[in-house]
Amino acid sequence: MDWIIKPRGYGKTADLIHLAAENDIPILTATNSEYILNLAKSKGYNITVFTIHDLKTNKQRDKHIKEVYIDEVDAVLNILLNSDFRITAKLGTLTIGGGK
Repeated sequence: MDWIIKPRGYGKTADLIHLAAENDIPILTATNSEYILNLAKSKGYNITVFTIHDLKTNKQRDKHIKEVYIDEVDAVLNILLNSDFRITAKLGTLTIGGGK
């Protein structure tokens, strides 16, 4: 499991985009996939980004995704767990599944 931990505004998402493009691993985000896609395009990357809503509405189920990078883990977990817990550190990436 890999983590990018930096203060707000220090390029966690940009780092995540670079890793996603380099490793051909999609990014899961809480709600705003357009922001990440636009940032990726502005940097010359073509990546896959999807939201929790996409998962819930089966838009990604047929793609056989084995692992993802997660942008803003705390926000994703809040939606998945339907809670209001807080994490002090901003967590930029988390790789799940597909252990070696």
